[in-house]
Parts: sequence; C-alpha cells; structure tokens
Amino acid sequence: MQSRNSYFKDIIKISAPIIMGNLGFIMIGVCDVIVAGRHSTNTLAGISIATAITNCIMMFGIGILVNICPILSNYRGAGKDTKKYFYPSLRFSMFLSLIISAIILLTIPLIDKIGYEAELSKIIKDYLFITSFTAFGAYLHCMTKEFLQSFEIVIFPNIVTIFSIFLNLFLNIILVFGAWKIPSMGAIGLAIASLITRYFMGIVLLIYCFYLGKVSAENKDKKVNRCFYKDLIKVGLPASLAIMIEFVAFNSISVIMGRVAGIYAAAHNLLCTMTSVSFMVPLAISNAVAIKVGYNNGAKDFFTLKKYAYTGLKTNTIFMACSAIIIALFANFWVSLFTKDIALINICVPIVYLLACFQIFDGLQVT
Repeated sequence: MQSRNSYFKDIIKISAPIIMGNLGFIMIGVCDVIVAGRHSTNTLAGISIATAITNCIMMFGIGILVNICPILSNYRGAGKDTKKYFYPSLRFSMFLSLIISAIILLTIPLIDKIGYEAELSKIIKDYLFITSFTAFGAYLHCMTKEFLQSFEIVIFPNIVTIFSIFLNLFLNIILVFGAWKIPSMGAIGLAIASLITRYFMGIVLLIYCFYLGKVSAENKDKKVNRCFYKDLIKVGLPASLAIMIEFVAFNSISVIMGRVAGIYAAAHNLLCTMTSVSFMVPLAISNAVAIKVGYNNGAKDFFTLKKYAYTGLKTNTIFMACSAIIIALFANFWVSLFTKDIALINICVPIVYLLACFQIFDGLQVT
C-alpha cells in the first residue's frame, strides 16, 4: 500500500511538466494581451472581443479532445494496445477542427449587427477571419499532446509549448509593430503570429509521435474505432458542454461590454488573462489526476483511484488559497504589467479583489 506522500509525489511528478506547459500555453495569450495593450487600447479591445468569440467556439472541441488522455489511460490500464488509436484520434480532431473553423467564419457577418464602433468592428472581423484557420493547428496540438500524455510522456510536449512562448512573442513584436521591411499590421499581426505558432506546435508533436514509435499501423477494425469514438463523445461531450458554458459565461461579457465602450472589453480580457495564469496549475494537477484515475479505473483498483482523486483535491485547494492571497495583495502591480493606461488600470484594480474570492472554487471544480 502506498503512503500519502507517494500519491502526492506521483501527481506532482506528472503534473510539474504539464504545469510548465500549461503556463507556457497561457503565456502565449498573455503575450498577445501585453503586446496589444502596448500597441493601443483599441487593438486590445478588438482582440479581446474576437478572442472571447473564438474561445467560446474552440473550447467546445478542446473540451472533447482533452478526454483522449483519460480514455486511453483507461485502455492502457485494462491492458489494451493504445497505439492503434492514434489515427482515429487524428481523424476525429481534424474533422472537429473543420467544423469549428466553419462556425468561426460564420460569426463574421454577425459582427456588424452587434453595434460596435466601425474601427473596432473591422479589427474584430479581420482577427476572426485569420484565427478561424488556426483551429487545425490548435486541435492537432491538443490531440497529439493528449495522446502522448496517456503514455505519461509529458516533458517534451511542454518544452515545445514553452519554446512557443518566445516564438509567438517574437512574431508578435515583428508583425504588430513592424521591423525591417515588414510593415506594422496591428491586430492582424497578432492573428498571423498565433496562426504560425499553433501550426508549429501541432506539427512538431505530430513528428514526435512518429519518432517515438507510438503510432501503430492503421487500425482496420471499424467496430473498435466506433467504440473509441463513442467513448470519446460519451465522456467528452458533457465535460465539453460544461467548459463551454463556463467560457460563454465569462467571455460573453467582453462581447456585451464592447458595445458600451472598447475599454471595458479590454479590461475584462485583461482580468480573465490574469486569473487564467493561476488556473493553469490546478488544471495541470487535474490532468495528472485524470491520468492516474483513468489508469486505476481500467485496472479496477478503486482504492488507489480514490486516493489520487482526494490528493488532487487537497493539493489544488491549498494552491488556489495561496494564489488568492497573492493576487489580492499585489493587485495594482499585476494590472500594471499589462497596460500603462491609467483609465484601464483604475477600472481593473477594484475588480481584482473580487476575482481573488473565487480562486479556491475554481481549483475545486476543475479537479
């Protein structure tokens, strides 16, 4: 029987590189917000509204794909050959990305009917058009990352994510502000940088899957593939809908407040970005718990399964309590990292104290 510390150590061992990767992933978005805020408050407002729309749509597919890891961990615990599920996972993710890309494109004609200022509306539509094509890279990256995590391979995928922070930041600065013979492109530059970065992340992990030999020959048994798709939808759809509802609840505020004034949409995006950084830690721990719970569920070891689940809950509760205190104590400092606009800072700082209050509950629900 394992000691309490051993459960904690197992979770931290798996989650540590995932934490770095998750922080790396969110830091790509943080860099977008910082660069946009330095360019202009209007640029920040425009990408805030556009990102709010794309996040709500893209998270539906992401919510399904993140269940590839616990499902395949379950299969692995039951002694099944999980390598043969690579191609079905790839097909599923690409089909899903095609649907999501089309839905994002269909939202563009609706922007003019919402009632934004003409300049803001143009920024939003340009950003949405380019971002719609990032779904293929984003979903390829998510699928390959989850596939590798099901084998408890977490270090390399997250190294790729961390490297991508610097790639995205470099591209942002060059494309947004202009350099050498490249003109300043503003919000369009941010969208192009995201497009290149997401495809880079997805393609590198795809190559790595083949390099490791984790990909078996195409499985010709359609019945097995159908069972996998059924499990993926059965487990993933409820979780995906729950995540999407949460994202709609948060991100719809940017869309609505943008009608009042662009600065309020910018403030909302800035605040959501701040809380998302701390949220990446419990999210990573919940990923580690999902791997261990999935494996032990497949092995029918329910005692160990419960121990990992409870250890994850305790760890996330303690971390988020500490996070809430740190966010509240240094509210002005955190906001000023993103913008020097005094009006924007004055709007954001009082709300930071409210955000600190729900940190613990956010950590609990994701676990």
